[in-house]
Amino acid sequence: MQQSRHYLFVKTLMNRIKMDDLDAPAIEQEFYRLEAGLSGEQKLKRLLSDYHFKSASHIFYNFECINSKGFTHQMDALLITPHFVVVMEVKQISGTLFYKPVLHEFSRVQDNVSENFPNPFDQAYRHQLFLEHQFKAWQISIPVHHIVVLANHRATLDHSLTNFPIMHMSGTPRFIEKLYRQHPNPRANITFLQNQLEQLYEQLPPSPYD
Repeated sequence: MQQSRHYLFVKTLMNRIKMDDLDAPAIEQEFYRLEAGLSGEQKLKRLLSDYHFKSASHIFYNFECINSKGFTHQMDALLITPHFVVVMEVKQISGTLFYKPVLHEFSRVQDNVSENFPNPFDQAYRHQLFLEHQFKAWQISIPVHHIVVLANHRATLDHSLTNFPIMHMSGTPRFIEKLYRQHPNPRANITFLQNQLEQLYEQLPPSPYD
């Protein structure tokens, strides 16, 4: 699985920094966050390796690129088929998760402590909009979807998340089956699509960890 430059950079810092350094707590926190994310992506890869796709398919893990305006995109997993494309945002989060859609507020409660997180729906939808724009430029007409995948089975989804694209990882095969039923006809040449995305891919530099 492709590891980002940011992960390798923070991992190197962890091996070199002294624990009494002022930056040590922030670096350690970022390292464990990245480790959890990588673990979640590896779980997804194992799960999808056991799934029998109904068509040709390819999955880019940790797909990185820079758009035409100079802004970056990092997708945990990008599934392409001739029928549809799916952006997967993988979260290794625990606790009870809540969502206030009007406010775009995503939060969790754990040990009676409430904490807000970056909204994964907005993150994944931003990637979806970018891909739709990019595909149009390539004259590719194919449905693009996004889903938030929970890699931690101990996480509990509050009813406020019922109608939103989020699920436990075990449900991923059923989600893909549903998309095949929803889009029964091929819409794109997967070889062309894969080649275009491979040319678009660009490994991003390390980002700030604080």
